[in-house]
Amino acid sequence: MIAQRTKLQKLIFPAWVAFLGILIVTGLAAGMIVLAKGLVVTNLSDLVPWGLWITLDLSSIALSAGAFTLSAAVYLLGLKHLQPVGRTAVFIGLIGYSMAVMMLLMDIGP
Repeated sequence: MIAQRTKLQKLIFPAWVAFLGILIVTGLAAGMIVLAKGLVVTNLSDLVPWGLWITLDLSSIALSAGAFTLSAAVYLLGLKHLQPVGRTAVFIGLIGYSMAVMMLLMDIGP
């Protein structure tokens, strides 16, 4: 049974990494197009550019704030049994704030 699981994992893992790679390349290409051509590509205008960008920006900031609050509670209160969750929360917070900065760069443009 264990040998079958490892064979399945050996087949699924490269496919999953390839799928994530395709998503990353697609996202980078879309970001470059938005930076090059502006908000016209997103079907937003300069009159109302806030809808999509502000929603994504605020949701990533809220995710990061929750993650950093959880990690602060773990590390400041010394909850040793929750340290794996605290490490993951720090990483999620870093990713969330990085996403917020990238959304602001896309909104501002060149």
